[in-house]
Amino acid sequence: DVVERVNDNFSKNVEQVTKKFYESFRKEHQKFIAFIEGISVVTDREWYASLMLNRLMFCYFIQKKGFLDNNPNYLKEKLLACQQRKGKDQFYVSFYKNFLMALFHQGLGSPVHDSEFQKELGRIPYLNGGLFDVHDLEKNYNIDIGDDAFIKVFEFFDQYNWHLDTRVNASGKDINPDV
Repeated sequence: DVVERVNDNFSKNVEQVTKKFYESFRKEHQKFIAFIEGISVVTDREWYASLMLNRLMFCYFIQKKGFLDNNPNYLKEKLLACQQRKGKDQFYVSFYKNFLMALFHQGLGSPVHDSEFQKELGRIPYLNGGLFDVHDLEKNYNIDIGDDAFIKVFEFFDQYNWHLDTRVNASGKDINPDV
């Protein structure tokens, strides 16, 4: 009975976390759309926001396991480093154009990483599966997304504990791939 009650409580916790996460995620998605520049068609902009947020969520899972240059805060630290290194008085477009596109397309979406790439982005795994391939929207539009969009998304994601396994803690902030 005790084990059954504990399992029932954990299941309820997972449902509550899932519901809370997706209610908040929906709001973040709407905010993120507003930051996307260069896509004139509203449905394309909404689709691209979904693609970007899914890519970023995937990265949050693998960074917390150390798969992105053995750094559990890889994305946030790279955003700050990119701003510092390529910021004031230097040519800097955005974290999106200067870093994320390389991470997604030449890093996670490519099996070969040369020494120059590794120097800039660190040790990055190749993830075959299409999520990080160049998307048609990226081919058809000149897209940019301001750094503030990523700051806000990272703040939102940082409210949760990201796990690749299915463990459930009582924190109420645990996100796993099932969620």
